[in-house]
Amino acid sequence: MTVQISFLFFFFYSTWLMALTGYGSIFKNLLFRLFKDKSEKFDKNLLIPVQGILGMIIVTTMATTINFFLPVNQIISLIFLSTGVILFIINRKNIFYRISREHINLFIILAGILFIIIPFSWNEAYDTGLYHLPAMKWITSTSVPAGLANLHSRLGYNSSWFVLAACIDQWVIITDKPFFLLNGLMTFYYIFLFAIILK
Repeated sequence: MTVQISFLFFFFYSTWLMALTGYGSIFKNLLFRLFKDKSEKFDKNLLIPVQGILGMIIVTTMATTINFFLPVNQIISLIFLSTGVILFIINRKNIFYRISREHINLFIILAGILFIIIPFSWNEAYDTGLYHLPAMKWITSTSVPAGLANLHSRLGYNSSWFVLAACIDQWVIITDKPFFLLNGLMTFYYIFLFAIILK
């Protein structure tokens, strides 16, 4: 992997980590207001992974809705990214509210380990070229076309992963280097969540 690709990977990995957590922090605040009596019992160390997972749900929902009318292109992706980072900066005190130093260290270490592993975890799976990248290209280049599943069923009957990947991993299409950030981000949030729960 060249220095430029490594820098791009690190930049988008770090900023999307912040952005997804930033989106989730808004939804978390809303949930805490709705369930005020239960929020006091919530383990504050779970805030970062829970906010990240909520952020993925929010961005997926927004991108899916937009894609009915517009392509989820680079402009839309950058708007999502920059808005999420701004939300992270604004809500940073609430995001790290009462989180122990031990769990902040876990956050940094786990994020670093996954940053090193992800670029080497792609094994040229045949379905990446068969329909993962083509599905993402459809999403980023046009609004949802009627009858897309008639071209190939795998293009039409997909999970929400493709919409979120199209939004987060546009650099993959541009650089033609299929090191999917989304896989690393999801792995980070879920491992972090389970590490805290199982401790």
